Amino acid sequence: MNTCSTVPTANPSRHGHCRRGVATLALSASALFASPLALAGDSGVALWDQINGLTGWTIASTDRVIVDLQPFSTQAADDLAVPAGRTWRITDVRVLGEFLGRGIGTFAITVWKDRPFHKSTQVAFYDRQFTTSQTGSMTLTLPTPLELPAGRYWISVQSQSFESVWQWSTSKHRHGASARWVNPGDGYQTGCTRPSRVVDCTDVPTPGRDLAFALYGTEQ
Repeated sequence: MNTCSTVPTANPSRHGHCRRGVATLALSASALFASPLALAGDSGVALWDQINGLTGWTIASTDRVIVDLQPFSTQAADDLAVPAGRTWRITDVRVLGEFLGRGIGTFAITVWKDRPFHKSTQVAFYDRQFTTSQTGSMTLTLPTPLELPAGRYWISVQSQSFESVWQWSTSKHRHGASARWVNPGDGYQTGCTRPSRVVDCTDVPTPGRDLAFALYGTEQ
């Protein structure tokens, strides 16, 4: 469990240990690399996997429930592509990240078609998915499988928290478009009150274009 301060600071991204209020688990990255495929189990095969090439940087993606902390609510998203002529039946979402503060909480998973962060393009929303993870890296099993026909989609994983901040790990390998991030209340004073590229809003370096996640299920 992370023991760093939970007080928000002026920067939502972190590299290293306990700098300006946000920390990373870079030292455990080697163990995390091997975990996704092993955790698939009976859930199916890896349909999409961009858990590789971790940068050591993380980016906040947390809905701050406490009113006074709501300006620090953030959301990150990344894209994926279902191949032409295929349909995916997604059962599990695997993410790598870390907690700042107590590492137990719930998560929301949102999926959009083509254009992220827009209600009109939202195709799925899973609210309050519980995890017992203490590290911030976890597999979230969907309550009902999500079927996606061929096309381009965006997915967001966001913690719902009173006490902690969840930081999503970034990858140096780019799959499709660069990841997007938004802080509507501008608590971090980045100016990114509308969805923008992660690398344009934070200290995450240019190689950190993508977010570390994988999707499991079956393909037709």
